[in-house]
Amino acid sequence: MLIINDFFARKIEAISFQMEAILQGLGGQIITAKRFFSQKVLQKEDIKDKIFVYYQMQYKFKLMTKILFSKDKNVFVFEEEPSFFKRMIINLSKKNLYVSMYRKPYFKYMKHLKKYNNLKKIFVEMEEHRKILLDFGFLPQQVVVSPTPAKISRKKNSKKYNPEKINLLFASWNNTDKIDTSYVRGLLYIIDCLKKYKNLLLTIILRDNNTKIFNQYVKSSKVKNRVKLINIKNNSQLEKAFDDSDFIIYMLKKQIVKDVPNSLIDGISRGKPILMTNVLSFSQDVIDNHIGLVFPPDQIERNFAINKNDYAILSSNAYKYSKKHTLENYINIIKRNCNE
Repeated sequence: MLIINDFFARKIEAISFQMEAILQGLGGQIITAKRFFSQKVLQKEDIKDKIFVYYQMQYKFKLMTKILFSKDKNVFVFEEEPSFFKRMIINLSKKNLYVSMYRKPYFKYMKHLKKYNNLKKIFVEMEEHRKILLDFGFLPQQVVVSPTPAKISRKKNSKKYNPEKINLLFASWNNTDKIDTSYVRGLLYIIDCLKKYKNLLLTIILRDNNTKIFNQYVKSSKVKNRVKLINIKNNSQLEKAFDDSDFIIYMLKKQIVKDVPNSLIDGISRGKPILMTNVLSFSQDVIDNHIGLVFPPDQIERNFAINKNDYAILSSNAYKYSKKHTLENYINIIKRNCNE
């Protein structure tokens, strides 16, 4: 199996985590490129594990030669945007194609997928996404729901909840997607909540260090002593950040391409309830399964406080719901459908 994506950051980035899971489950090799992140190319440890990370200038050439001339009969593509180049060489190769759509399907992307000659399976994150593809004309046996796996292990929430001191965790920082993270991802909204309610604390897991605008707003809001920015180096630190929190928060102001935020999936795997706006489809799952609180994006500021009994119910529900988001479940779904 050739596993392909246009970027990679080992043990850090969620899609890279899924690529490695498929590699371990099905064998083959990962072909990818360096982008945004600090991971180095063609490291000995990576090559030993059949992971080949190239500079962008090398990537397209390597991609073409690997697809056309390798003995692998199957290609598994994590495709961020429709790529005519990939479609052309995969169609020329006549290899079986498996696609992971880690975004909500949209018209241009679906038209692009229809033009692949030997498309076997499309893996999507939610049943709603599957319905969109079926309505567009894809066959039921082609489209499979593979719930996003958490990067960290499942564990019941053991933190004692105190409504007088609520720890919010924001783990969706990203200034590399050409939007204003501080506004669009709801961080300024959260800071305004901290200004109004003294019982709130905020921890942010950084993905990059482009924090200047945000830091200025925090300073002017006079809540600096209740805001903590952290860089995560390994899974132990990541797990601790989630374990120390009470809620995972994502107060998105408008729709973005990612419909199931990985940070929320990681949070529920540690039994942490979700606080989010209703602009993403995943918010309906939060409501239906009673695993958090959902607000409109223009909701007036509030302290998000709930009593201890209600919190315990949300936390228990979140942990139970997270079972379908385990790595084991994800790998089993991929293996079962790729081996048909």
